[in-house]
Amino acid sequence: MARRLFIYSETIPMKSINELKISFSLTAILIILLMIGACAGNPDQNAQETSQADSLKQDINSVKLKLSDSDTVFVMPGQSLGRFKLDQEVEQAQLFNILGEADSADAAMCKSWSMWYLDKKSPKKELDVYAVCDAKVDMRKTIQIIRLKNVDFTTEKGISSSSTLSQLKAAYPEAESTEYVETETSMKTILFDDIASGIAFETTNDQITSVAIHQAGKKITETYLPFYN
Repeated sequence: MARRLFIYSETIPMKSINELKISFSLTAILIILLMIGACAGNPDQNAQETSQADSLKQDINSVKLKLSDSDTVFVMPGQSLGRFKLDQEVEQAQLFNILGEADSADAAMCKSWSMWYLDKKSPKKELDVYAVCDAKVDMRKTIQIIRLKNVDFTTEKGISSSSTLSQLKAAYPEAESTEYVETETSMKTILFDDIASGIAFETTNDQITSVAIHQAGKKITETYLPFYN
């Protein structure tokens, strides 16, 4: 008598298979999300760093835009620094409308220095304006010197705050140099004044720290209260 062989098999319900597929899919998604999170780091920290970088960029641009119509402060010897011009009446230049009240000022005998500290960081970004009463405009004050410190700029010869001392000397070979000690920092500073064209630079440790424009042919030190000792 022939024997029959029966093979027992259990059929897994289709519902259970679908549940397993869903479980595997969710696990895979969770692993991917964890990997992305590990690569991304701390989102709060990243957001804070991005915010700080954006804030610094805005601070820099806002300072420059106070001085210029663009993010570049262009300096023309004997003529202009950014939006402000020599021989321009102080009121016409709208100095106080644009920059606000001066942070420091000194006046005597119809001459004055007005100083604006453009931020509170160190080194301070600073703009200084020397004005005198001008007989040509009924003794109203006109701008005679504009000095910019610790703010990026560029001149008509391509000299900027990042230029080297050798580049500065090559661009303005006729500039006269004068050494003095800065009162606040007690550091030795060299003033380079290209008298003929009307532009001067201050350097400390061979780095350009400031630029100033003045009347062509007249030394920048010829003021009643010079910055240079």
